[in-house]
Amino acid sequence: MKKFVVALCSLFLLSGCSNPEKKNKTAESIESAMDEEGKISKPMDEVSDVLSDPSVKFDDKVLLVKNSETYCSDSLPKNLEDLGAVSVREIAPRSNWKVVTLDSGHDARNSISKFRASGLFEMVDFDYIYENQDEGTATVDSNVPTTVAEYQTQTKIDKAWKWMEDNNHTPGGDSSVVVAVIDTGVDYDHIDLKQNIWINTDEIPNNGIDDDQNGYVDDYYGWNFVGNNNDPMDDNGHGTHVAGIIGAANNDIGVTGVAYNCKIMPVKAGNSSGYFNNSDIASAITYAYMNGADVINMSFGGTSMTMAVQDALEQAYTTSFLVAAAGNDGVPNEPYPYSLDYETVYPASLPYVDGVMSVNANNVMSSFTNWDPYKEDKIEYECLAPGEAIQSTFPGNRYASLSGTSMAAPVVSGIAALLRSVCTDKTEFSTKYLMSQIINTSETSPIDFDSKNGPKGNGKAKVVDAYNMFNVVPKPDVSLYDWYTFDNVDIDPTHNNGNDNIDAGETIHIGTELLNRGGMAKDVVGKIDVSRLSSDIVDPYVTIVTDTVNYSDIGTYSIRDAEKVMNSDTIVDVKKPFVIKVAENAPNNYKCDINIHITWKNGLDPNDTNTYSYDSKMTLDFHRGVYLPSRIDEDTTLTADKLWIVADTVRIGEGVTVNVDPGTTIQFYSQNQSKYQYATPMIKLVKDAKLLCNGTEDKMINFTLAEGYEDYGQKIECYSDGKIQNPEFCVFDAKYTSFNNLVQENSTWFVTTYTDDKHKTFFKSGMSLMFCNIKIFSCSGQIKELNQGKNNMLIGKIYFDSILSSKIVNDFVSFYLYGIDFKKNSTIENLANDYFIINAFENKSNNYFINNVGENSHTDFGVFSELSELNECYFTENHFVNNSDSNVLNEYPLVDGFPIVKNNTFHGYPEPFIDRTFGDTKNVMAGTASIDGVWPFVSGYQFTNDKGEETTKFSKENMNLKLIFNRAMDTTQDLSVTFGSVEPYGDYKINGSWTDSSTWVGKCEIPTAIENGTQHLRITGGRADSDHFLTNEDNGYRITFDIDTTSAMSMNMNATPSEDGILLRMNQDDYSTIMGYNVYRSEQADGEYARINTAVIRPDSDDEQTASYLDQTVEPGKTYYYSYTAVMTDFSESKASGRTSATALDTINPIIAHTPVNQGYLGSNLNINCTITDNVRVTYANLYYRVKGEEEYKVVSMTHSNNKYSGFIPAADLSLDGMQYYIETSDGTNVVTVGSKDSPYTVVIKESSAVSYLGDVDGNGVIEAVDAMLVLQHINGKRVLVNEEFSRADLDGNKRLETFEALAILQYINGSRTNLDIEA
Repeated sequence: MKKFVVALCSLFLLSGCSNPEKKNKTAESIESAMDEEGKISKPMDEVSDVLSDPSVKFDDKVLLVKNSETYCSDSLPKNLEDLGAVSVREIAPRSNWKVVTLDSGHDARNSISKFRASGLFEMVDFDYIYENQDEGTATVDSNVPTTVAEYQTQTKIDKAWKWMEDNNHTPGGDSSVVVAVIDTGVDYDHIDLKQNIWINTDEIPNNGIDDDQNGYVDDYYGWNFVGNNNDPMDDNGHGTHVAGIIGAANNDIGVTGVAYNCKIMPVKAGNSSGYFNNSDIASAITYAYMNGADVINMSFGGTSMTMAVQDALEQAYTTSFLVAAAGNDGVPNEPYPYSLDYETVYPASLPYVDGVMSVNANNVMSSFTNWDPYKEDKIEYECLAPGEAIQSTFPGNRYASLSGTSMAAPVVSGIAALLRSVCTDKTEFSTKYLMSQIINTSETSPIDFDSKNGPKGNGKAKVVDAYNMFNVVPKPDVSLYDWYTFDNVDIDPTHNNGNDNIDAGETIHIGTELLNRGGMAKDVVGKIDVSRLSSDIVDPYVTIVTDTVNYSDIGTYSIRDAEKVMNSDTIVDVKKPFVIKVAENAPNNYKCDINIHITWKNGLDPNDTNTYSYDSKMTLDFHRGVYLPSRIDEDTTLTADKLWIVADTVRIGEGVTVNVDPGTTIQFYSQNQSKYQYATPMIKLVKDAKLLCNGTEDKMINFTLAEGYEDYGQKIECYSDGKIQNPEFCVFDAKYTSFNNLVQENSTWFVTTYTDDKHKTFFKSGMSLMFCNIKIFSCSGQIKELNQGKNNMLIGKIYFDSILSSKIVNDFVSFYLYGIDFKKNSTIENLANDYFIINAFENKSNNYFINNVGENSHTDFGVFSELSELNECYFTENHFVNNSDSNVLNEYPLVDGFPIVKNNTFHGYPEPFIDRTFGDTKNVMAGTASIDGVWPFVSGYQFTNDKGEETTKFSKENMNLKLIFNRAMDTTQDLSVTFGSVEPYGDYKINGSWTDSSTWVGKCEIPTAIENGTQHLRITGGRADSDHFLTNEDNGYRITFDIDTTSAMSMNMNATPSEDGILLRMNQDDYSTIMGYNVYRSEQADGEYARINTAVIRPDSDDEQTASYLDQTVEPGKTYYYSYTAVMTDFSESKASGRTSATALDTINPIIAHTPVNQGYLGSNLNINCTITDNVRVTYANLYYRVKGEEEYKVVSMTHSNNKYSGFIPAADLSLDGMQYYIETSDGTNVVTVGSKDSPYTVVIKESSAVSYLGDVDGNGVIEAVDAMLVLQHINGKRVLVNEEFSRADLDGNKRLETFEALAILQYINGSRTNLDIEA
C-alpha cells in the first residue's frame, strides 16, 4: 500500500496488502495541518505535495465542493458553467457537500484553483480514488466448524455472552442495535447473514417511491453508492467477510459473529475491484448515521482523506460509535526511533474514531499491523484485537480465512454493539462512554517487541476484553490540558492595568482546564505552590492568595475548566481561579514556575478508595515596565523608578525634548513582543527633537535588550517626511550612557543622513559604547559592505563630540571606521584577532588607540591611514598602546599618509612599523604611555592545571586562572568571572580574588556533567581604581579554552540543523586507535538515549579527521539531544560523552482554519473566530479590520483557548458602510494570513433592529439542542412546525427547512458559530 492509496486493510492467507516498499514523507506535512485534537483543517493538496505522488489517483472529471447553495440538475448557474461544470449533485440529501462533474474541456487538476478562487465555495477538494492492492485470492470453503472461534475466546467474547444472559440481556446483542458495514457491499442472501440483515421498515420495497423521504428510493436493504442504486450486494468478498465477524447468526451453520443478534446495515462504497471514491465514502457515512446506525465499521484507511469524509464522520460521531482499521504497512503512526518510516492512517487516527491494531492468537502484535508508539497524543490508535487467520462469511454461502486490521476492526465493532445493547440510553451512555469502557477496561498488554525493528514503543493500547468491558470500572486519568491568566482591573483596581501582561504588583487569576482520558473522576482538586526543585525554597516574587481549586467531577474523555466567564466568545475570567500576587519588585522578564498538583478519586467504582495524582507546572513571564507610546508629542521625562520598554516604533515629535534621568534603563523588545507582530522597535527623532540621556558616573543610563532578544539590535534614527533622508537638526545626547548588549547577528543602527557639517547628530558626553557587528548608514544612505565572510564594524559619516571619555570597543574580527570626528580623550580599543583599520579621521588628538591581542600574526593589524579625498587629517598628542607580546607587523605602517603626525606616544610597537617620513614630529617611540582615562581591560591571562602546567585544555580537574589588567583596579569591587559554551557565557562561575591592584587569581573544579568543547570566558564588574566610571566589559569573545571530560577521544561533536535533518560532525586527530563513533539520541536532555546509527560511523572519505552522520528522522521545530561514544579498533566502546543539542529547522507554516463572518449588527461587537495550529508554537494571532472604503487597518490581538482563537471588532467601530478584515498569524518563522490586506473578507453591517430570534424554534427564549431536534423531526415528517416555529427555524429564509439548519443551531450552541442569520 502506497501513500494516499486506501486499501482494504486485510491480508489473504496466500498474500497480503502490506507493502514493504519504503514510504515517502508526505504525511509529515499533512500532520502539520492538524489541530491539537487531530482534526485536519485544510484539503490535503493545500498542505502537502500529495499530487506529486504518482500512486495518488483521483477522478479527473470530478471536484467536491462545499457550500449551502441548492442547484437544479436541469439548469446550472452561469458562473458554474463558466468554470466548466456540467452537473452538480449532493453527496447526501441536504448536504452542503456536492459532487461537480466537469465538461470535456476541463479537468480537476487544472480547474481546482479556479474553483477555489471563484469565491462560490467554502471549500474545494479532489475526489480521491483509493485502490485495493490485495494480491491473489482467498482460500474459501463451503463449511467451517461451528464452535466458538479462537479469537472470541481470546477476547473473552464467549464470557461476555454468558454475562449478558446471566444479567437478563440478550446474548449476542439486541436486534434493535444496528451496525453499518461500509465496504464493498454485503451478501445479504448469505445463509449465515440473511436473518441479521437490517431492513428499512419505513420503505416499501420495489414500489419506486421514497416512502420514508430520506432521499433514497426503495433502500430496503441499504444503498449502493458505487452504482447509485438500492442493491448493496457484495461483488468483491471483503465486505461480506467483515459483516460475518460482526453479526453472523448463531444458527449451527458456519460461523457465529460477535454480535450475532444485532443487525447489519449493508452500505456499499467500494467496487468489485476494490476501488473507493471519497465521495462515495462520505455519502455512505452520512447514510448510515441518518438511518440509525449505532456502530459504523470502516475496514479501510489511507494516508489521505477528503474534507467531505471528515465532515461526515464528525456528524456521525454524535450518534454512532465509529471504528476503523489502522492499516497493514507495519509502521508507526508518527516518528519513532526504531522505525525508518511512519504513516498516519485515516480515519483510524482521528480522535473520535476507535483505531484498531492487530494481534495474533498469542497477543503478539501482528507483523503487518500499523502501530502507535506513544500514548495520549493527538494521533491515536486506541486498541488491539485479533486480526490473523480469522474465519468468516464469504459471498455465495461460502467462508474464508483472512488476516489484517480489516478483520480486527469488526471484532471491536461487534463488541461495541454488545455494549450498546446493554447501555441503550444514549443520553446517559454516550459514544464517549462506550469508547472508555472498551479502551480502558482491558488488562492485556500486547507483546510488542519486533525482533527486526526493535520495540514498538510504549503506547498505552491494550487488547480488547469484552468480559471486562461489562465488569470493570475504568480508572480515571486526569492531566493538565490548558491554562491562561487574567490581570483584569476589577481583580485589583489599585495595581492591575488589564493589559494582558503579568506586571509587577498585580494580582493574577490563573484559569485551568483538565483533561480526563479515563473513567469518571470525582473529588478533583488542584493545588499550586512556587517551591523550587522540590525544596523548601519558594519564589521570592510571588505570594499565593488562593492555592486550591475544586473541580468537582470530570466525565470520561472530557475536559473540565475552572468555570469560564465569557464575553461573547472570549474568555475574560474564571469563577474558580488560582490567585497569586506578584511582588512590586519582581524583575522584568522574570520567569516563574507555578507547580500544580492534581488529585482525584475514582468516580465510578465505590470500592476503589485510592487517591490518584498528577504533577505539572505553568511558567509565567513577569513584566515590570512601562511601554513607551508610539508618539511622544510633548516634553517628557523618563524616570529611574520604572523600566521603559521600546516594543514598537516610538516617534519623538517635532521640537519635543525627552529627558532620561540618571540610573534609568530603557529596554528594546519585550517578552510580549508577539503582540507587536514583526515590528522593529526603534526610536525616531524628527525635526528639532532631542533625546537627552543625563547619566552620571554613579548612575549610568542603560540601553538594554529583553531576554531572548540579545541577538537583536537597537535602532535610533533621525527621521523626516516619512523617510530617512535629509532630516532637520536633532540631538541624541548620551551622557554616561551604556549600550552593553549590542552583539551578534542583527545590526544596531544609529542612523544619520546629513551631507554637510551644519546638520549633525551629536553623540555627546561620556558614552560607553560597546559596539559589535554594527552597521551605520553613511551620509548617502548606503551601507558600506566589506564583509568578505567576516564580521565587520562599519561606521559612516557620524560625529562623536566627546567632551568626556568616549569608548568604542571592537570585539569581532575586522573593524573599519570612516569619516569619524573624534575630539578629546576618546578611546578606541581592539580586542579582535584581525585588522583594525581607521580611515579619514578629522582632528585625531588626545585619544587612545589600544590594540591588545595576545597572539596575532596578521600582517595588516592596527592600520591608520588617510583616504585620498581628505587631506587635512591630523594625528597629534595621541597614545598608541600595543599590548601584544607576539605581533608580527611587517607589511603596513601603523600611521601613514597624514600631513601632521606629531607629539604622539607609540608604546610597544617596533620602530620599523612607524612611517618615519613625517620629519621632526616629536613622536615618542618607546615611552610608556599614560593611561589616565584609558578604559580597563584584561591585557594578559594564563590558564594552568593542577600540575602547574600552562594549558587551555582541561578534563576532570581543577582549572587555575590568572588575569592581568592594563591598569590599577579597585580591589574592593568583586570581579565576576564566568564561562560557558553559549551566550551569555554565564553557566559556571570561577571564584577568586585580587592578589594586587592589577592581578586577579581564581580557581574552578571542572563539573562532571559539563558540555564538552570550547568555553568562553566572560569578565565583568571590575572598575578602574582612580576613576570608577571606567569599567571593564569582556563578554566572552576573546578568551576561550577547551573542555573534554569524556573517554571518547573525539575533539568535539557539533550538531547543525539542515533542510534534510540534523548533521552531526565529530573531529578526531588520530584514527589509529579509534575505528569510529556511535551516536545516541534523546528527546529530553536527561532522558533515555537510544543509538541511531546502524553501523559504526567512519571518517569522511574527503577528510580523514572528520566523521559525520545525518539524522534524518527528526520533526521540524523539535529539539534533540545527542551524545556519542568512541568505538576502538578492538571493537570496545567508550563511555558516552557530554551532550550537544540542536533544533530541527521549522519548515512548516502555521495553519488557520476560519469560516468567514458575513454579517453583523450595529451596537454589538463583531466576533471573529478561527482555529490556528502549528507543529511547534503559535507566537501571535492578530485581527486586522477597517471600515469598507478606508485605507488604514486597525489591529487587535486575538486571545485563545487551546488552538481556538477569538477576537472582536468593537461595536463602536462598526459602520453601515460595511467592515473588512483579515487574520494574520506566525510561528516565529513563517507568517500566514487568511484574507489579506489587499483581499480582505467583507462583512455586511445591519441595523440592530434587524436582529431576530432565529434558532429559538420552541420560543422559550433559549437556543438549545431541543430546537435542533425539532427541525430534524419536521424534516423527517415526525412533527409539523407551526408558522412562528417554522420562521424561527428557517435560518436562511428560503421557506423550507434543511438538515444544515439543525446543524447550524448545534454549532451555535457549542460555540463554533457566532450567529444564525444565514443568507440564502
